[in-house]
Amino acid sequence: ESIGKFNDQFAGNEQHDAQELLAFLLSGLSEDLNRIMEKPYIEAPDSDGRPDEELADIWWTNHLKRELSIIEALFTGQYKSSLTCKTCKYESARFEPFAYLQLPLPEDDQITVQCILYPISEEKDILKYSVRVRHDGTVNDVLISLAKVLHTDESGSAEPNEGDEVTTDQNKRENNSTKETNYDSDSSDEGDSKSDKNSLYTETAQSMAVVDMGESCIRKIIPHSWALSKLSIQDSGEIPPLHVYEIDPVIKSSNTNGNNTNGTTNSSNDSSTGDNVEQSKPVSSVKSSYLAISQRKLDFVPGPFLHPFQLAVFGSPLLLRVRDLEGYTGNDLYALISKRIRRFVPNAPMVHEGGSTSSQNSDFGQDNALSSTNDKGVATTRQLRRGRQHRQKTTADMETVSAGEIPPYGFRLRLVSRDGSRCALCPWFACCVGCVIPCDDFPTIAMCGDSIAIDWHLSVDLQCGGFGWKINFSESAGIQASVHQRALVKVKKHSSFNNGGKMYGY
Repeated sequence: ESIGKFNDQFAGNEQHDAQELLAFLLSGLSEDLNRIMEKPYIEAPDSDGRPDEELADIWWTNHLKRELSIIEALFTGQYKSSLTCKTCKYESARFEPFAYLQLPLPEDDQITVQCILYPISEEKDILKYSVRVRHDGTVNDVLISLAKVLHTDESGSAEPNEGDEVTTDQNKRENNSTKETNYDSDSSDEGDSKSDKNSLYTETAQSMAVVDMGESCIRKIIPHSWALSKLSIQDSGEIPPLHVYEIDPVIKSSNTNGNNTNGTTNSSNDSSTGDNVEQSKPVSSVKSSYLAISQRKLDFVPGPFLHPFQLAVFGSPLLLRVRDLEGYTGNDLYALISKRIRRFVPNAPMVHEGGSTSSQNSDFGQDNALSSTNDKGVATTRQLRRGRQHRQKTTADMETVSAGEIPPYGFRLRLVSRDGSRCALCPWFACCVGCVIPCDDFPTIAMCGDSIAIDWHLSVDLQCGGFGWKINFSESAGIQASVHQRALVKVKKHSSFNNGGKMYGY
């Protein structure tokens, strides 16, 4: 209240800037304690080629002729400002007094990025992590930071800070000056261990993929080289949570020109040929294919136009990186997807390759499923041999959409669009909900980059109680919360959220 009497700016109980209050307080005290009653006019001197020490003393003496108080002696300094002519290069310097300096705060070049990790192991839970990366970083930087957190959790100890390592090295140089050879070997070992860790983080990052998540579907895979600015929201500039899938690592194998498939040369044959030794081929990576998997089930549509039931996409999607997909059969693909989808559908029955569940064999009709496969084996073989041109189309009015004879694994795989609403191969006017991927021992028609829908059989849906998902088609117009907001609520948080992503110093 007392200061508000002298300056209306500080009147009342509102918040004010502390620097402005301090500047006003020092200015008022300096004016009241000033010993100079009449302030003379003094012309500001020019440098005229004089040294800075002499020119600074002249400016300070002239300032004390107008301001002389204990405040000026304690809180006033000088800063130099110079002006250079572009034509003649003449420089004029000034030493002006100041009581405070306004300096900009250093900007934090690190940002916090949230990641939702879908591990490949069934024993691990889906968790939400928080990591720190540079604001101008890439998606690969986020994955490497996430890999550091994962390896730190596995080892159970945090990595030392770089500053601590430098301090330790300096102490070693001062205290062990006579042991330079041992120190060089220790530093080389530390460098090797650090490079090994970096390579391990890089390999872990290569075994993860960031996807553009839609409504229970995967739209696309985001390249690791993308800048984080491409992922930010246009209105707010914030980066939404990144959906990261842990996928199978890329295994490199070396092959020879001979018939050896294990990557080793036949030394007994090479010794008899002399100079005609067959050279092994360079190490090559086995071709990997990506498959986006979504789930669908039959659900009732209120106020239908043609059909009262419709296939609805639900649950969490799945991303697979399959090695040598061209060598997969339809049965192999069904077995792989059935194994990986268990963690995303915990209520689903475990179906063996024979076609029966582990709990109730009679409910799923093993004999009917096998007989159905045998009856359609000839037609399926002919279609597979001729490729995708003669595929099995499925329309909404067919019984085999989600009913009919129970398939061996409790579901059927179909090639669908990215959002899972229609077939990816047939035109829209064909009204196809997805061409069936046969479950047999012939090469599968699935290719790299396909989106595959798991259409659960109606009996499996009823037995599992709808898999814990209730679908309401009236909310499909965008009224419901986005998938990112729902993921933030349902997914558990990692301990890195407790310290704002700085728990491990990343």
